[in-house]
Amino acid sequence: MVYDPLSFGPPRLPAWNPEDESEAAYLERMVWLLKDYIAEVREQAEAQGWDLERKRELEEHLRWLAERQCKGTPNQVLARRLKSRGYRGTERPDLTILKAQKELAEALGIELRPLRRR
Repeated sequence: MVYDPLSFGPPRLPAWNPEDESEAAYLERMVWLLKDYIAEVREQAEAQGWDLERKRELEEHLRWLAERQCKGTPNQVLARRLKSRGYRGTERPDLTILKAQKELAEALGIELRPLRRR
């Protein structure tokens, strides 16, 4: 299934006339236009069967795997970042990260890079 977010495109931004509208009022109006657009895209994507939460989760898991494979970042460092963003999982965050890395590496057919002990 291919979702085409450009099937209706982003809103055209109206010009700002500083004589008629303050900068703050114009920015507020633009934020509402963008929020409406995002809500419309989300609604259409979900109607086509996209699971946007799962997509965000996959992006995070890919980031964790890349950090490990490319930089050798320890999972404890990644776990601290996750906790600082309000992680509320039931298991230790470093174990959640390790599990995601293992599953994704297996799905991609790559070996998980061993981390050096410090």
